[in-house]
Amino acid sequence: MKILLVHAYSPRNTGDGLLVDLARDVVHQAVPDAQIVCVALDAGAFGTSDVVQWSPAAQVTDPRRAVLLAGVLGPHRALRAAFADADLIVAVGGGYLRASTVGEGVKSFLAHVSQLRLVARSTAPSVYLPQSIGPYPAPVRRLVQRLLARIDLVCVRDDRSRAELAAAGTLERFPDLAVLEAGTMDRALQARTIDDVPVVVARELPGPRNYHRLLDGLGRALGPVWAVQSTASNNNDVPLTARLAGTDDPPLLRDVLAGGTRRVVISTRLHGSMAALLAGSPTIHLSYERKGWGAFEDLGIARHVHNARNVDVDTVLAGVREITEDPATYWASVNERLPAVAARHRELVERVGGLAAARAGVAR
Repeated sequence: MKILLVHAYSPRNTGDGLLVDLARDVVHQAVPDAQIVCVALDAGAFGTSDVVQWSPAAQVTDPRRAVLLAGVLGPHRALRAAFADADLIVAVGGGYLRASTVGEGVKSFLAHVSQLRLVARSTAPSVYLPQSIGPYPAPVRRLVQRLLARIDLVCVRDDRSRAELAAAGTLERFPDLAVLEAGTMDRALQARTIDDVPVVVARELPGPRNYHRLLDGLGRALGPVWAVQSTASNNNDVPLTARLAGTDDPPLLRDVLAGGTRRVVISTRLHGSMAALLAGSPTIHLSYERKGWGAFEDLGIARHVHNARNVDVDTVLAGVREITEDPATYWASVNERLPAVAARHRELVERVGGLAAARAGVAR
């Protein structure tokens, strides 16, 4: 069965790469014989022939230029053929359908609303894996809502997205893909002894308000390991992290987690927090978008998610002390939710499999 995976970005952003991997896992569990073709904004970074560029047929090496050209000119012939041939279209999870700023809105419209339009027009069944959708200006929100109404299943990972777009009629609340993955995590990995030196994952924020003051305060108080989650060209955490760490070569979060020392991970990127959790390290999330609260509520640790732009240093420090001194209570809160999360994971796989089976029945 031919599966088209759409809305992928770049593995240079580790969180986005994780979501692509998790989307593939869901598809293969639901459709074991799936032949997946993935559409990405930075296809070359994946380094495999089954990932194709969302760009015109002419070779475009700059992903940002590719987004602009594809949004204006439309997808090239091979992509249109891929949409036409698909038995099932699956959109990766994430938060790409949004317009918090004008620049973000232009990128989202050209790169993602244009893909959504093609999915909505397709005769193949379609599912959007857990998303945060919005905010959008009212006219764009109405357009997106009309397009989502033509998708068979739209999974949203936070209550605000579900409420704002309820009129689409196809939205259902599911946990984030990385949260669903945690439902099957090996509890033996969960750290029972925590190193005194935490890890901090920072990123630039639009309208940061008190965020940089918070980072400086955490640096002074904790002397943390500063780690990088994303190196994508227009989503690069290295410059900020290098300044905070006082080094030109700060480590990648995945390398820090692989080192074996269990630390509290304070991450501004949600999927930095989720990567830490899956590796057995407790985490505090400094959230800047709606998705963070939904994920941590689903995991039973909502008290450890804070607004990155206005939380005070002492609140974060208190959370670090609490977890370091008593990690068992933290993990007990998570473990209480894991059976329900695992059940939702099975449900999602079954729903995707059901759409594929219905299509196969039509094909026969």
